[in-house]
Amino acid sequence: ITRHGLDLKKELYQLSQLMISSLSLYYGLKTSNPSECLAELQQKKVLSTEGVKHLQRMLDIIVKLRLESHLFFQTEKEVLYFPRSGEGVKDFSI
Repeated sequence: ITRHGLDLKKELYQLSQLMISSLSLYYGLKTSNPSECLAELQQKKVLSTEGVKHLQRMLDIIVKLRLESHLFFQTEKEVLYFPRSGEGVKDFSI
């Protein structure tokens, strides 16, 4: 996008999905749902409980950012813009 913007789908969502699906293929998991993959990877002791918690939180944040972008732009535009230096920053709690 620009140095002040981030394509949420391309730069965050697809990256996280690719990472989890690659682990799923490597470890021969039967599920394709990312949350279920993480649970199965934890069950197989590939990932720790804390690691799964952090990865699940990451997925939750990315999905929330995508949804908020859709609602803001009132279309499926998935861009997160960063304020330039000197501009105010909105408090954004997730």
